[in-house]
Amino acid sequence: MRVEILKEKLVLDGFFRVKEALLRHEKFNGQMTPPLRRLRFLRPPAAACLPYDPERREIVLVEQFRWPPYSVGDPGWLWEIPAGIVAEGEDPAECMKRELREEAGLEVAELEPVLTYFSTPGTTTEKIYLYFARVSTAGLEGRVGGAEEENEDIRVHVLSYEEAWRKVQEGVIRDGKTLLALLLLREREREGGKA
Repeated sequence: MRVEILKEKLVLDGFFRVKEALLRHEKFNGQMTPPLRRLRFLRPPAAACLPYDPERREIVLVEQFRWPPYSVGDPGWLWEIPAGIVAEGEDPAECMKRELREEAGLEVAELEPVLTYFSTPGTTTEKIYLYFARVSTAGLEGRVGGAEEENEDIRVHVLSYEEAWRKVQEGVIRDGKTLLALLLLREREREGGKA
């Protein structure tokens, strides 16, 4: 399938960057579209991880304030799996180990790659590397973490698998990457590969 970039320019260059393009692409019938205006939010890749304790059947989530959801009427405090932006040239797994340490106080030697996906391909270039990590959840509940230099204020929550699903149904857990990770963990359990 052909794509023709007719024009491209940077329209926002601040904490975030946005590019505008005028493009055409081949349609499934072989014809080209008329020129289309498209915007893309330039975002580096991210790494995210669901820490879980298979012996205690518990998971670790972090809670923090998120301005974008708050700005559209949500309370703004989201329960999520730990995650972070991968620095240029950094290995996503090393980024994730750093974020687990900063956000949840977890030292993890090994991560299990689960999948890689685009978070919102209609608007952003962000690719997420999703991992699972076996951990011990003992003593983690209520810990407050985060990188001080980034003004992070992050509370750690330890939930049983069943309690996590109740929080999903109650609308407490509503972050996309977290929902996906929980579904994948649940599917693994159903297939008999005890999580």
